[in-house]
Amino acid sequence: VITKLAMRINKPVYAYDELTVKTYNNRVVGITYEREFEFYRDGEEVIHATTQWVVVKYDTRKLVRPREFPFPIPEHNFDCARLDIPRNLDAQELPTCAERTVRLSDLDENDHLNNCVYSDITLDHIPFGRLEDYVSEMRIIFHHEAKINDVLTIGSAEKEGRYVLSAHNSTSDALCFEADCIFGKISR
Repeated sequence: VITKLAMRINKPVYAYDELTVKTYNNRVVGITYEREFEFYRDGEEVIHATTQWVVVKYDTRKLVRPREFPFPIPEHNFDCARLDIPRNLDAQELPTCAERTVRLSDLDENDHLNNCVYSDITLDHIPFGRLEDYVSEMRIIFHHEAKINDVLTIGSAEKEGRYVLSAHNSTSDALCFEADCIFGKISR
């Protein structure tokens, strides 16, 4: 299960660009597996993402510690453009801007809000000029899952040059996720 994501986009990527992706488990820290993603265009790294994961037993939803595996988990510890991810983004207490109900098309195979949809929700609720801006940095902290028909109360604001967003699951009364992003200008 993914718990955190940080992504830096060094240059805009366009439709029909051919990218090569390299991914690897770089470190194991406590119960967290840190996986890196490197996206290359013409040999140049244009996007880097650092993600943090935990392993959860499907039936009990309990964490599985790395030492509980019957085999070693490889760590590469490569020197890379690793991004720091804070424990939280301090996105609570933001002015409410919308409510969003989780729909069938938002779900993954576990019947939870798919982790790919969190960035969509983020961009839908912050001032993003998609024709002149591109997301140059985004971080998402996944706190608690959301299920079909759960209502997310969305708060957002600009703080210190970043757009910050929180999604509180009003149905379960738990913080679903926090996100923030920075935009770069598209120059054509």
